Amino acid sequence: MGNLEVIRKSMRSVGNKNSNARKVTKYYVALRNGNLDDGGIALVASKILRIEKYLAKWSKKHPGNGQAIMQPEESALALISDLRKRGIIK
Repeated sequence: MGNLEVIRKSMRSVGNKNSNARKVTKYYVALRNGNLDDGGIALVASKILRIEKYLAKWSKKHPGNGQAIMQPEESALALISDLRKRGIIK
């Protein structure tokens, strides 16, 4: 199982279902499944980009300090990065 799959599964177990990290995981799965039409992709991508801005600020204030276990927010940024590398979001 790849690192992104481990991240995705661990993010689903995050207790706060309204957290930004949990939302990114939900959107990540929706985009990767390919079940969305163009309008759905645009909507989900815009939500992800708004969350990404917040998470980028959050991660600067709360660096991982080289810890092996990433905070949920840092894991969410890794999922966003994967979507960008795949060309799903810009």
